[in-house]
Amino acid sequence: MTLRSDQHFVIRLGLVLLALAALAGLFELFARQAPYTPLALGLLPGPIQQLRDAGLVHGLVELMAGILLPAAWADAAPARFVKVLAAGHGLLFATLLYAAVSGRMAVQIWDPRPLAVVLTALRIVGHLIVVGAYLVWARRLWRGAAA
Repeated sequence: MTLRSDQHFVIRLGLVLLALAALAGLFELFARQAPYTPLALGLLPGPIQQLRDAGLVHGLVELMAGILLPAAWADAAPARFVKVLAAGHGLLFATLLYAAVSGRMAVQIWDPRPLAVVLTALRIVGHLIVVGAYLVWARRLWRGAAA
């Protein structure tokens, strides 16, 4: 099976997200160690866990999307679709990575710390961009299947 360049990019993005999930899982293991033991990290495991979960889910969806791109676009996916997908994932995972390192969950809508609200807003925008790209892809799949 020969893959197109857009498929290569989306599949690579999925593999990067899966690698990030594996790395986050390793850090979560060390964050869950008992305090004051040699292997314990001084980080909260909850934000690392949400980074791991998001990386795993989005990575698997990206692998599936990369394989199914020809069903949605016969020639090649539009460059803006691939760019929007990459930008949305970049924003989302940069926010989740910073939240994991800083010990924040990035879900606080109202918080006296201004950065917590900004992290939540960035996370929501990242999710909206990614979901928007997935909806465009699903719409193209639906139209392709109906035709």
